[in-house]
Amino acid sequence: MRQCCLKRLGETLGELAQNPGIIGVQVYNEPTHASVKGGVVSKTDAVNIDSPQWEPGKFTLVKKYTFKPPEGAERPPCEEEQKNGMPPTPLWTCGSYIFTVVLNTSEVDAMLRRDRIQFTVAIFVLFGCSVLSVVAIRYRMRQNKLEAVLLVTQERSVHLDRLAQLGAGLAHETKNPLGVVRGLAQGIEEAPNIPPEVKDLASRIVDETDETVGQINAFLSFARPPEPHCVNVSLKSFCENILVLVRTSAQRAGVVIENRAENIAITADEMLLRRAILNLVNNALKATGKAGTISLETAVGNGTVTLTVADTGTGIAPEDLPRVTEPYFGRFDGGSGLGLPIVEQIARAHGWTLLVESSPGNGARVSLQGLRAGTLQA
Repeated sequence: MRQCCLKRLGETLGELAQNPGIIGVQVYNEPTHASVKGGVVSKTDAVNIDSPQWEPGKFTLVKKYTFKPPEGAERPPCEEEQKNGMPPTPLWTCGSYIFTVVLNTSEVDAMLRRDRIQFTVAIFVLFGCSVLSVVAIRYRMRQNKLEAVLLVTQERSVHLDRLAQLGAGLAHETKNPLGVVRGLAQGIEEAPNIPPEVKDLASRIVDETDETVGQINAFLSFARPPEPHCVNVSLKSFCENILVLVRTSAQRAGVVIENRAENIAITADEMLLRRAILNLVNNALKATGKAGTISLETAVGNGTVTLTVADTGTGIAPEDLPRVTEPYFGRFDGGSGLGLPIVEQIARAHGWTLLVESSPGNGARVSLQGLRAGTLQA
């Protein structure tokens, strides 16, 4: 191949290599390894023929062609041949040629990276939507279950309210015939010329009737939620009045009752508070033996007042502490089983908290916490 032809071929390949998408081109004759390059390319010796090579930012394609010019194919003479009077020589001689093209793939790589990122983001979004859908479905199922439970609870509450009303009505109606029975028994007991054994039986009827009526009254108090009407209550004088009511029972039991209340006032329904404290004191009397002590104490803190009934009695077993406010639960004979439940009900109606602290052999402390401070009357 003559120099002018190589020059023309080089210019052609150089123009081709100026394309933005092409890094370089290369053509060489396999036997002679004569090459014409346009642009910058890697060595073709290291490139497998007919095997595309992907590298970061570029794609190299090497193809091998076997050239055999057709008979009679001629080309016009170049300047050198015209000047020297030489006949035109073929541009390509018969044989194998290797054509190498290196393409710029940076834009394609960027697009692929962008597509991979978008695909990854789409996968994460799809996964997040799937998770949210599962969570939403489970939340809805749980909400439906809770709504069903709430509906059943409401129906059960209405049913229990009706039963409580019926029970209260039945208990109230039972008191009337019991009053008649008590009156008849008392009349027999007081009648003249009655044998002693009959009078003893009549006395027992009166006692049993009184105890039954007391239990009915306790049930009615528990069945009817109290509505407090708060006034200012001086705790020192209030506790002193409580001591007057229980002093005789305490003396019979050999128990000392002390009033340690401070001269402070609270706002409370005085009748309901008296019922609650009397229940606590009576429970303490049952738990405290001879030479024991019961004290009524007060404490002030954080703008509220705590009223406590403390005793040195037998105490409460740890397994019984969680159950002391359950209706009809008790360890003492002769009790109604509604003392502490009624106290808790009164505390809840006022917005107070009932706290029971005890251990076997160390007595008990039962406190009404959260009492609102009032104003002492002059």
